[in-house]
Amino acid sequence: MTQTAEIYKFEGRRMKADLEDGFYRLANMLSDALCQTSLSDREGRVIRAIERLTFGYNCSFRLVHNDEIALKTGICLTNISKTLKPLIDRRILTRNDNGEIGFNTYVDEWEKSKPTSKKSESTSQNRLEIKSESTLGKVKTDSSDKSESTSPIYKEVKTDLKDNSKDNSKDSPKPKKPAKPDVKTEVLNLELPSFLSFDLWNELVEHRIEIKKPFTLRAATMQIKQLSGWYAKGHDIEGIIQNSISNGYQGLFEPKTAPQNNYQTRQQRISENNQRVFTDFVNGGHHD
Repeated sequence: MTQTAEIYKFEGRRMKADLEDGFYRLANMLSDALCQTSLSDREGRVIRAIERLTFGYNCSFRLVHNDEIALKTGICLTNISKTLKPLIDRRILTRNDNGEIGFNTYVDEWEKSKPTSKKSESTSQNRLEIKSESTLGKVKTDSSDKSESTSPIYKEVKTDLKDNSKDNSKDSPKPKKPAKPDVKTEVLNLELPSFLSFDLWNELVEHRIEIKKPFTLRAATMQIKQLSGWYAKGHDIEGIIQNSISNGYQGLFEPKTAPQNNYQTRQQRISENNQRVFTDFVNGGHHD
């Protein structure tokens, strides 16, 4: 039985979910907590995608890329980071030190209700004041004594209501600008080539933030492409990055010296050493 379930759509056939196509375990307490948590449509779909992409692979945390979530949910890629941020802020989801995402299993720490915005509170207050003023106008119309509408007391009350309405309109908070997407998270979630470890990439991203020259998503993509070209020439990629960080440079620079033709990755060195030990063992076994 495979870990992932694939659903094929055939003409004239109904699609039926079946445990034989794959399943995963989910703690009852986590499921109950999700039932009691207020989520928007996008947040609910993203939650189910994270659930599938972590527990569905038998792990609590996993390095999930935004395009994976977009593919699962059908949400536009540019809206994934905007949807993830409030879920992390409400401590429903969390990231570990390796940048992997997963559920916060301490469900008592979740903010299950959405925070009330100041804008909605201000709108409710203004509606209440308008309703009070209209009620006062109705009393004035229904009154049989015309002299009451022209009395100094009525004029004073009406004037106070108008003044309060103006003051409240000035004090009402201006709508906040939409939060910018978390570029750092998107940069760390970029697909890295095999020669570039996540720890080394994270160290370079943090360095750029410290010198107040953080990566944009486009610049980070171009940087990885440039590193791939240098690696193909045989350059030591870790040495290039460490040299830039230790000297406080913003950019990365190709070494002026020609790369050594015998430059090997760690895995290549291990394979070569194993081959050499095996050869020595075979040759030694034939000695008299």
